[in-house]
Amino acid sequence: MFPPVLKLFSSRKNGEGFQISEELPLSEHEEKYALLGVRACDLSAIQIQDKVFGGGTYQDPAYVRVRNQAFIIAVNCTHAGGTCFCSSVRTGPRARVGFDLAMSEVLDGEHYFIVEVGTDRGENVISTVTRRPAEDREVEKAEHLIRAAAQSTGRSLEPDNTREILYQNTEHPRWDAVAARCLSCANCTMVCPTCFCATVEDTTDLAGTSADRIRKWDSCFTLDFSYIHGGSVRPSSRARYRHWITHKLASWVDQFGAIGCVGCGRCITWCPVGIDITEEFRVIRETYLMNRGTSPNKE
Repeated sequence: MFPPVLKLFSSRKNGEGFQISEELPLSEHEEKYALLGVRACDLSAIQIQDKVFGGGTYQDPAYVRVRNQAFIIAVNCTHAGGTCFCSSVRTGPRARVGFDLAMSEVLDGEHYFIVEVGTDRGENVISTVTRRPAEDREVEKAEHLIRAAAQSTGRSLEPDNTREILYQNTEHPRWDAVAARCLSCANCTMVCPTCFCATVEDTTDLAGTSADRIRKWDSCFTLDFSYIHGGSVRPSSRARYRHWITHKLASWVDQFGAIGCVGCGRCITWCPVGIDITEEFRVIRETYLMNRGTSPNKE
């Protein structure tokens, strides 16, 4: 829905001027997307990006046309990952909204799928499949597996008061500690399902007869991302990491009414030096609570 590279338009020299060729919207005869195995955290991320690209007065037509055409088959997690923390930020492991079909796999002595229908499109698809009504014991076994997954996630994050805590700790010494490890490689932002930073590049051919405008993924961890006349606003790894986590857990609330983290844990998994967003916030949170005279375990 938000592709890494997207051609916005092309221009071709036409006599004394140029002819602009915009990317055309999908027609009913063009390909549509079916997304298979979408997890609950990713469904929550799609809802966040709906606000970014499809909400408000100005919408991204490329996003909206793909989003409206997409058929989503979600999968409820029955096994937790070592780096995920969806249950603590209330995005999973159960898919609740935003799907056409949601499946729960049971592999415990017997093997079957429980399927929940979310839309009329989902009903039309499932009606073509050999199926039968689920028995109560089968549904309960699937529910048990989902509950067990929620209780066994490898990480946790306290989402309450993240905005207040981070806004009041912009000079916390932890920022220096994480900066000493951070490579500013941008892996965390490249795998984050809610990040939406992009840049625009114009390319021309050698003859000067054609030009393309391309949108590409970018990251707030790159030095050029915050460059304005005179230099970069965030020249250090400290400033860039602080900006990223503060945006995800604090200023995102100001923009969209919720934190920008869905607990998928991909940023932890793909960090080459093992930086853990839940651990970084935990340290800052504990300092904040101790300064208030509150035990972190009682908050």
